[in-house]
Amino acid sequence: MATFVLVNGTGSTQDDWAALVEDLEDRGDRCLLVDISSVQGEDQADRIAWAAQHSLTSPILVAHGDAGAYVPEALARFRFAHVVWLAAEVPAPESTTEQDWLTVGQTYAGDPEDQVAEKAALAVPGMEFEELAGGPCPQLSSPDEVARTLARCARKQPTAVPGVRGRAPERGPGVAPPV
Repeated sequence: MATFVLVNGTGSTQDDWAALVEDLEDRGDRCLLVDISSVQGEDQADRIAWAAQHSLTSPILVAHGDAGAYVPEALARFRFAHVVWLAAEVPAPESTTEQDWLTVGQTYAGDPEDQVAEKAALAVPGMEFEELAGGPCPQLSSPDEVARTLARCARKQPTAVPGVRGRAPERGPGVAPPV
């Protein structure tokens, strides 16, 4: 059983994960939904890390869209077992002050025709690229394919022991409990 922390981008809602959550839970996995659209700056990374702290297993972070911009900060607060960038924005490694995010196993899952995203993902050392049809919102258009991709990522060995790092957030509004 894996725990997935699903973070939607600002252009989508937690409802967009419904079909994927159903697929994952049918497989025996657990999902925590994080909505960062109502907070700014460091509070977004705090929400992500807070959700991870309250999972029962070593969680896998799944960031969609512009939520990818907060992955390095979230990883400064919590060590996830793996990160999946789901058609997500990937910051250039040299553009972030936090560099520890580069030591976690990572997979970019996105449309193979999005050459800009693929180029950004491949600029990250060790990043794996998985072709995933479904355009900018694959969790809506092909949730079963996304679930299979996440299951493959869950079977990979983490590169580090997950756990709290740095400043631990004290609270987590905007985090939905498992569905």
